[in-house]
This record gives sequence, structure tokens and C-alpha cells, in this order.
Amino acid sequence: MTIHTPGFDARAMRAIFLFLAALLSAAAVPAKIPTGSIKRFGVVSVVADKFTRSFVGFTAFGNKVDEIDVTSWGIDAAYADQLGKVAAGLLNAQYVAASYSPDDFSKINETSRRGAPNWSSIEGSVKTYCVTNELDALLVISKDRGMMPGSTIARVPMGIQGGGSGGYLRLSAAINIYDCATGRMRDTELLRFAPPGQLIWQVPQVEISRDLMTHLLSEMDDTTRAEIKSKLLSLPGPDWDQTLRRMVRTP
Repeated sequence: MTIHTPGFDARAMRAIFLFLAALLSAAAVPAKIPTGSIKRFGVVSVVADKFTRSFVGFTAFGNKVDEIDVTSWGIDAAYADQLGKVAAGLLNAQYVAASYSPDDFSKINETSRRGAPNWSSIEGSVKTYCVTNELDALLVISKDRGMMPGSTIARVPMGIQGGGSGGYLRLSAAINIYDCATGRMRDTELLRFAPPGQLIWQVPQVEISRDLMTHLLSEMDDTTRAEIKSKLLSLPGPDWDQTLRRMVRTP
């Protein structure tokens, strides 16, 4: 006769053990970029040209997506400047705020079949930009086109996502550090934060109303547009710092 201990599942315990081991090992991996190794750097952002509304219905037939061009809002320039100022302190380096053409770097957002960014597509542009501005490194903010947790619904890079009861204004992006000497991507990290007391990383987000979620973006009035722009500008907040600290090794 086999005796089963109530509440004990060997496979479940093994899964928990592996999960905890993965967390511990991940925390033990040192950041790849030591402070002081970069003297001059620039920042390019190609994440905020489009604003998307992703309405998730009760079935796949009820899902709706629409988007508008928001290049004129200047969000990319603001994000580049925000990250540059944070990185200057962490890297102990000079932030060079030079102009750039988004078209030269936007190909990084053309993902592969596995969903990975097209890092190599902008190597030539990185080298040219670095030489022109005498840089050691270039930080590129790109779009993260992953899936929402536990679903097959694509996460919007920048926009609102939810259903009939409301949703969230979200920014799903990544920070990529390129080595100017080679033009190649040296390190990458998703823009994420962990709420206090939680182990699950989240994208920067704020809750929005049902009314905004259920109307087409083309129907937004000027007041609503101004409110969304303001929220987008402050959305990453301390998450720039938290994400960079996972990439930079400080003394």
C-alpha cells in the first residue's frame, strides 16, 4: 500500500526549488558594465511615434486595436533626456544630447520570428552617430513587443490596454547599450519595476477610466490628449534608474 502525505507533491516542491534557485542565481549575476568604463555617451529613443489602444473583448472577436501618430508630442526626445540624465549619474559619464534622425534607428523595432529586436540592423547608424559625436557608448530606447502575461495578446509598446471595465496606460520598452567601438549591442534590459514586496516585474503603468478605454483614439479631445501626454512624460519616473541599476556595476 502506498501512503500519500496530504498536501505534499514532489513535482510541485521541485518546481518551487528550481524557481527559487533561478531567482538566487539571477540576483548573483553581476552587472556587465562597470562605472567609469564609459566617458561620453548619447541616448536615442525610438519608442514613442505611435500611441495604441488595445481593447480586449470577452472573445477574440471582440478585440479591437487602433492607433494614432504622436510623433509631434515629443515624447521620444523627453525620454532620451530623462534616461540620459539618470545614466550620467550612474555611469559617472558625460551625457551628450546630440540630435538624431529616428529613421536611422527605428529598424531595431523590427522583431524576429522569436520576438527579439533587430539589434544588428542599426549597427551602421550607431557607428556613424558615435563618430560624429565622439562617444564611447550609445543607449537606445526601443519597443518591447512581448505578450501580456498568461495570454496570447500582444502588449502595446506605448498606449492603453484593457477592456470594458477600464484599463492601463502602459509603456513597454527596453534599454539597449551599444559599444561605439564595434557598433554592436553590448547589453539590453527591459524597462521594468518590481512593486514593494513583490517578485514580479511590471511595465510602467497607471490605471485609466472606462470611458477612455471604450472610445476610439481619433475621438479624443484636446484636453484628453494633453492629459495623456502629461502622464506619458512622467510614466517611467524612477524606473529608468531601477532598470539601469540592473545593467551597471557600481562600487
